[in-house]
This record gives sequence, structure tokens and C-alpha cells, in this order.
Amino acid sequence: MPVNAGTIASQVGASGGLWTHTPVDWRGNEGPTAKPGGWPTDAALEVPPNGTVPSALGAYPAISAVSISGITATGATANWTVSVASNSYVEYGLTTAYGSTSTVDSGTGARTKALSGLTTATLYNYRINASANGVTTYSANGTFTTS
Repeated sequence: MPVNAGTIASQVGASGGLWTHTPVDWRGNEGPTAKPGGWPTDAALEVPPNGTVPSALGAYPAISAVSISGITATGATANWTVSVASNSYVEYGLTTAYGSTSTVDSGTGARTKALSGLTTATLYNYRINASANGVTTYSANGTFTTS
């Protein structure tokens, strides 16, 4: 699909701290519900770049106040706030491919999740993943180093 300067932000950008992607149908047409016939009806819908979701789906989970606290040699605590009731969890690992996930946390507002079994004096990448109303959002990547 050719890159159009007017839509490049919707194709590969970040909006309000959330990594976003506009779904594209098989013809290259963009749209928040671009699903041509034959696509699975349960295919994930990602957050459109302007942060809106068709009203039939409800509010999308906005993630904010992401931080890491209580860093030790083998653990840390991830902290975040999610705007609507959602299932959220922490993805973490040595690269931005992550590789490990925390258990799922359900709820809204301020959330925390302990990360354990980490390696001493190691740099970790992490991000928060939240899903609600058929929409999944991700925080930006962050890093921390165990002591």
C-alpha cells in the first residue's frame, strides 16, 4: 500500500501515548471496521488513530500514569491507570518482543501488578495491554533495570 503523507500518522504513529493502527481491508481501504466478507467475525478491532471507537462498541480503554516502582534484584511492580473496566496485563522481557506476561488484572482506575523471577542487574522492556469492548490498547514501551 503506498504511503500517503496525509495518513502516515494513522498508519504508523502514536496518539495520546497509545500505539495505534488503523485496520486496513484487503483492498487497502482504511477504516475502524474494515472487515471484508470472509474475515472472521471475531477479528480484533484496534483503536483508530483519533482515539474514537464506533459507539456500538462502547468506550475504549485509555492507559495512563504508567510507571515501575519497588525495583529489587529479582522483582518490580508495574503501575498504571485504565479509564474503563478492562482486562489488562503487563508484557515484559529483554527486548520489545517482550516474551513474558503477568496475570490478567480486571478493573478500572489505578492498577498494580507485581513482576517476579527477574534477573539481577538486567534491563527490561515493558508495556501495558488493556482490552475492553472489543478494543485493545497498548501503552508506549518503557524500560527499567533490576538492582
